[in-house]
Parts: sequence; C-alpha cells; structure tokens
Amino acid sequence: MQRILDLGCGKRKVPGSFGVDAMKLEGVDLVWDLNKPLPKKLYNKFDTVHHHCVLDHIGNPMQFLEECYKCLKKNGKMEFVIDNADYWRFHHDFGNYHAKVWERDAPKNPELHHKMMFQLRHLVKMLNVVGFEVVKTEYIRDYKSLRRGHFDYLMTKRRGCNLMKIEAKKI
Repeated sequence: MQRILDLGCGKRKVPGSFGVDAMKLEGVDLVWDLNKPLPKKLYNKFDTVHHHCVLDHIGNPMQFLEECYKCLKKNGKMEFVIDNADYWRFHHDFGNYHAKVWERDAPKNPELHHKMMFQLRHLVKMLNVVGFEVVKTEYIRDYKSLRRGHFDYLMTKRRGCNLMKIEAKKI
C-alpha cells in the first residue's frame, strides 16, 4: 500500500494520506510548523510526499525540500503544485498583485502570506541540489473558465498559467 505524506494539507488532505498542517483542522493527523524540521519518526516512511501551494509560504524552502527528501523511502517521489512566478497577473501593480490578495484574504495571519515566489528553472535547480531527479514539469491553470482567463490563453504557458506542477524522484 502506498504511504503518502501530505504537507500543508489543510482541509483538502489527499485521501488515505498522513496529513500535516500548522492548524488543527478536520483530517489533520499532525499539527506542525512546516518552517521547522519534521519529526524524525516521519523519515524514510513514505512512498510519496505531496504538497499543494506550500513551498512559497515557507521561510526556508531549501530546508523544507530537504525534509521532504528525508521523509521519502528510496526511489520515493515528491509531487507538488506551486504558484508560477512568471504568470503575467502576478506582475501587475509592480509585482504587488499577489501579495495584496493574501493581505486581503488573511489580514490577521501574516505567517500564511507568501514569503517568495519561484520560476520553474529555479525549482529544478533547488531540487537537484537536494538530491532529487525532476521527472516531470507542467504549467497548469487552476480554473477552467475562459471568461476568467481569456488573456491567459493568448500567451505562452509559462506566462499564461498561474501554477506549476512538478514531480521529482529521490535518487
């Protein structure tokens, strides 16, 4: 049976996974500050580590990726989705568009706000440094409506997709 670790799972934990989040929510198995090293009891226990839009909220992303690596069994995989720093809308208002969204939606929780954003090539380099082999990368949109993103479809995927999906293997 596949063992999945879902980091920053929130209310949308991957079914059947072990969920870790900073807040005690329904489905969360372990309340933990992901800015800190994970408990050693999680090391070498999982076939897959999953996180969705978490890495850009972490103060030390290299440490977080190293912790993901430690939790995987040999040849385990990490799969994650993250905001695409090259997405054109994030550059509106002199780059403040994305920050303002978080300030509006979670004004009393600055620890939830973005710490940094990444381009795909930077993530690939970071993953390689940690010891991962990047297996697959993809630019994706988190919406289906042409009405919301009509300009997005006129651009290259790098500029017109708000998210990136990455799969990497522990080597």
